[in-house]
Amino acid sequence: MQDTFCEVCAMPEYSYNTSDYHFSQNFSLLRSFYQISFKDLSALMNYKSKGNLTNFEKFPMPTKPSYQALVNLQQVFGISLDWMLGSSKLPYTEETVRQAEIEQAQRFVYDKDRAKMVPDTPESMIDFLKTDLFPNQVIQKKLHLSDRFVLLYLLNYLSVYFVQYYVEHHDNQIQKKFHSMKEKMTGKSLLTPDSIKRHPDYMPAFLQLREATKSPLGIPYSLYHLHNVLPGQDKMERLDHPVLDERWDFIKYLESQGIEVDRAAYTDK
Repeated sequence: MQDTFCEVCAMPEYSYNTSDYHFSQNFSLLRSFYQISFKDLSALMNYKSKGNLTNFEKFPMPTKPSYQALVNLQQVFGISLDWMLGSSKLPYTEETVRQAEIEQAQRFVYDKDRAKMVPDTPESMIDFLKTDLFPNQVIQKKLHLSDRFVLLYLLNYLSVYFVQYYVEHHDNQIQKKFHSMKEKMTGKSLLTPDSIKRHPDYMPAFLQLREATKSPLGIPYSLYHLHNVLPGQDKMERLDHPVLDERWDFIKYLESQGIEVDRAAYTDK
């Protein structure tokens, strides 16, 4: 029997140009929202050179993102890859943010036991950020989704910063400098660390989130088990509004750039 083929019924060919265009546009929007340089972003995404990242904002893209680049992008920002490729109007969701939170809890901390035992090292500082200040069970229970989305990035950015700072300033003053940073983050000092000079609005946002999530019992979350604190005993309640101001509203930023977003999906999240 002769094979027949119905041209009218044939599936349309998928257009890679469309997804490339959306990826380039959305990658640029994401970077401009956080006002982050290609150099810093390459460190965040574990790229040895910023060269390939600059290609991501060109259309057509000379170099397409690898599978690992997409994974890193999702983990660092909690962004939806469907949105990045133009097949969704939801830049992030509860699912994409939660998955990134799970992954970033271990990001940049290779040996948690060593981090606990050897203070004033990058790993110690990063572990302190993620287990003492912002454990996942706390931020997921209390913070508005839009704040969690931003916090993901800030935690990852600070983690990379600590590593870079340690490498560049490793001298006999490093312990004192790291100690000052830790005091700043816990609200015990008004000292301004040398960090984040390129991004002066990062630290205020970080401290606002810290204030909103700190333990109501005055006990570090990592020590709850030593004080036999029972679930719900701290009477922590979910905030019904974002803590951060409009500077950090990614949805509003996209709308200001003429990007259509399903805003209704973010109501009361």
